[in-house]
This record gives sequence, C-alpha cells and structure tokens, in this order.
Amino acid sequence: MNEKKIGKISAALPELDDSDRKIATSEESASWARNTTKFYNNGYVLPKNHGIGLQVIDEETIRCISVVGDESCLRVLSMVRLTFESVGIEFQIDPFAVIQKVTPRPEDAPPYLMEERKRALGEEGSEEPPESVPGMKGHNVGIEVV
Repeated sequence: MNEKKIGKISAALPELDDSDRKIATSEESASWARNTTKFYNNGYVLPKNHGIGLQVIDEETIRCISVVGDESCLRVLSMVRLTFESVGIEFQIDPFAVIQKVTPRPEDAPPYLMEERKRALGEEGSEEPPESVPGMKGHNVGIEVV
C-alpha cells in the first residue's frame, strides 16, 4: 500500500469474515463505541491501540487519524469502523487518516522500546519492563481527569 495515496484508506480495508463481523457488532463492542463518544468528545484523541489513532469529534462522530500500514491493523480498523457504524455513529477515515510505516527497530535501540511498540500494536508482550532498565518495576498506573 502506498502511503502517499491520501483518501484511499477506506477502499483498501480488508473484507471482514463472519467471525470478525460478529465481534464488531457484539453488544460489548457496541457499548464500547457508545461510551467512547459519550465520555470523550471535542477533539479528544484516544491513546493508540492496535496501531489505530482515533479522535472523538462529538457524540455522533469519530475520526480515524492514523493507522499503521500492517494488515492486522487495517483489519482491526475495518472492525472498528463496522462497530461505530452499527450503532449509528459516523466513522470518518478519508481524507483525515494517514498510514504510518512500520519502522524497524534500530540495532542500538534499548529493548524496552520494542515492548512499547508491541503494546501499541496490540501484540503480546511482557507486562513487566526488562530487568536491564533501572528503576522500572511493577506497573504504571495513571488517572485521567475529564
């Protein structure tokens, strides 16, 4: 897929199989979609998950602003679009979203950077930071005030 083709992301999304459609239109997914636009709006950018960046415009509109150019991320984007559309929320992709390249790990990159990349793409990874990173033990906990 060519990253320069603006406005062509929607057309490049893969077709979903029955299993993907069932997950995307489940009550759990529908509830997540409704709650996302209910509690976040006015341009709030959700943390990137499964290689997808979303921006909540208002209770009736959500926008994809980025997607990693990986087949699994594009499949998840297709599922997310179906989820929002199935509950009557407009899901915008083109011409707003950009395709991000999957960047290879530089040879001299610290090991914990790959763990962060795996988490952002939704891949399996260690819950604990590597022992070689001093002062990083346990889990990070945060609170969001809206």
